[in-house]
Amino acid sequence: MKIGFVGYGSMAAALASKWAGKHELFFGGRFPEKAAAVAQAYKAGSGSASEAVAFGECSVDMKTIYFLRAIKKGVTNANHHRNDKYAHR
Repeated sequence: MKIGFVGYGSMAAALASKWAGKHELFFGGRFPEKAAAVAQAYKAGSGSASEAVAFGECSVDMKTIYFLRAIKKGVTNANHHRNDKYAHR
């Protein structure tokens, strides 16, 4: 199965350690260079968060709802939107 991770922190790494070799993995997030560093350890692809979602037959959300709403809006820096009118719906 193709699995796209939105996020590349410790929880994503823990899941990837169990799934690497069994599934095709891809890591994406706000900072593609950080995603690339994690992806290298698992021989996985890397890129933006939207690329990770598009890649996967299954996408694993490792980020907050604020970040996902910002992606939907096409914003590259999700921290900007933490206090906007959509952040608390």
